[in-house]
Amino acid sequence: MKRIFCLVLVLCGLCTGASAQIIGAGYSTDICAYIDHMLVPSYNIDGYTAVLVRDLENFGYTVLWDEAAKTVNFYRDFTKPLTPLVPTYEMRPVGTKVFDVYRTDIRTFFRGTEIPSYNIGGKTAVRLRDIAMVGGVQFNEEKRWAEIFCQDLEYFEDELSYIKTEFFGSLLYLSQADYALSPMMDMLEKGIYDAKAVKEYKAFFEEMLADFVAYKDYKEPYGFDSSAQELWWAMVNMRYAGETVILMSERLQKGDDFSDLMEEYKQYRVDSLEQRRVALLVLDEEMRTLTMFW
Repeated sequence: MKRIFCLVLVLCGLCTGASAQIIGAGYSTDICAYIDHMLVPSYNIDGYTAVLVRDLENFGYTVLWDEAAKTVNFYRDFTKPLTPLVPTYEMRPVGTKVFDVYRTDIRTFFRGTEIPSYNIGGKTAVRLRDIAMVGGVQFNEEKRWAEIFCQDLEYFEDELSYIKTEFFGSLLYLSQADYALSPMMDMLEKGIYDAKAVKEYKAFFEEMLADFVAYKDYKEPYGFDSSAQELWWAMVNMRYAGETVILMSERLQKGDDFSDLMEEYKQYRVDSLEQRRVALLVLDEEMRTLTMFW
C-alpha cells in the first residue's frame, strides 16, 4: 500500500477566547499519529506532533470545559467507548502552511497537570508527547509514525502490520480515492466534458483496482476478520462508485442524460463511508478482545 500523507482536517472545535496575536504556524505533515494503535487527526506545530483536544473525545477521552475559569481539563476514560474519526485526505506538499497559531488565555490540564496548549483558530491543540501515559512518544522514522500509549497493549508483529499497514493504510487510500473523484464530479456538475480529468481518473482507477485485488488476497491475522470484511465492502462500494462515474463521463461525452446514474453513485459513496466507520468501530472491539484474551 502506498504511503498516504496524513494531512487531516479540523473536524470539531473548542472555543478559547484567545487574543488575535499570531505566535506560530501549523504545517502539513506526512507523519501519522497513533494513540494505542488508533490513527488520530494530527498537525505539525513548532516541529511537534499535535492533536485537537476535542478530537480526543472520539478516542476515549473525557473533556471538561470551564468557561468561567477559562480552563480545559481532559483525561483518558477507559469506560468510554471509542467513536474514532474516519481519516480524510487532502493533497498538499509536506511543509505547506495550513493555519496560524494564536496566543491563548486558556489553561489546559491533562489528568490534573497543566500542559502547554495551542489555539488553532479557536480550537485547543496539545502536543502528543504531553498526553503519553505509558512511556513517551515512540517515533518510527522509516514508516513516519508518531505513537503514544495510554495503556500497555501487546500485539504480535503480524497484528501490528495489519492494524497500521493494511487497515489504516487502506482507509487512507480510500480517502485518497474520495479526493481523486473530485475533478470528475466537478466536470459532471458543470456538464462540460474534460478529457484530461477523465484520463487521469481512469489511470488512478486502474491502479486502485490493483490495490484492491492485493488486499483481497491478503489474509488478516486471527481475530481481525470482521474489520477486514467491513473494509473490503468499503472497497467494493468505492469500486462501484468509480465505475459509475466513468459511465457518467461517457454519457456526458455523448451528450446523453446521466441523472439516473448519479443517485447510484451517491449511494455507493454513502455505503463506502459508512462501512469505513463501522470497520473502525469493529477494529476497536477486536483490539480490546485480543488484549483481554492474551
